[in-house]
Amino acid sequence: MYGTVNSQALILMTRVPVPGKTKTRLMPHLSAEECAGFHEACLQDIIKVQRELKKPGNIFYSEKLTEKFISMFPKASQFIPQEGDNLGERMSQAFRISLQDYKFSVMVGSDLPHLTVRTLQSAFEALEQHDVVLGPALDGGYYLIGLKQYIPDLFTGINWGSSEVFRQTIERVHSLGLSYRLLKKMQDLDTIEDLRVFMTNPANKDHQAWKYIDQLGGVK
Repeated sequence: MYGTVNSQALILMTRVPVPGKTKTRLMPHLSAEECAGFHEACLQDIIKVQRELKKPGNIFYSEKLTEKFISMFPKASQFIPQEGDNLGERMSQAFRISLQDYKFSVMVGSDLPHLTVRTLQSAFEALEQHDVVLGPALDGGYYLIGLKQYIPDLFTGINWGSSEVFRQTIERVHSLGLSYRLLKKMQDLDTIEDLRVFMTNPANKDHQAWKYIDQLGGVK
């Protein structure tokens, strides 16, 4: 058991930071080691928000679990290996497990160092009145999804990794007759262009991810 039926959980989908396995879309602008270091800095920002949110975390991970990785998170966090042949299957698995024991679950990835506590709070609040909450990303995907019941159809027949993910998901929500709420648009950090935009915003200077790239001399 990961929690109680009356509680809320944050799902984090992430790799364990391993050089050559994570943030590879930022190469060759960053080395494999720098990509892993940047990923770890992003995780530090997300974990800070998780601690402030004061909700249990289900950490669905890929790659080999390490003591260093585990030690980054609050002690109550649960670590569950991702399963599935594609992103949709892995997300579906995470919600299936989390919603067995938590009333509401909100999922984010690890490429959101600028995510705020207020955004997550808004997501959980939205689930009081709606079936689904989505945070649309500027690239046509979404950076957050929250559910209060397991709906596997939301994760099938989607062109994962494309600019059609958000549109296709909303179409599926409508076809299933589900109510939903949208949060503000945000940009997750997938590409070097995303990173450049992130680094030019002075509001991000307090984030560990910003500081890590700044210490490297900025984006090459």
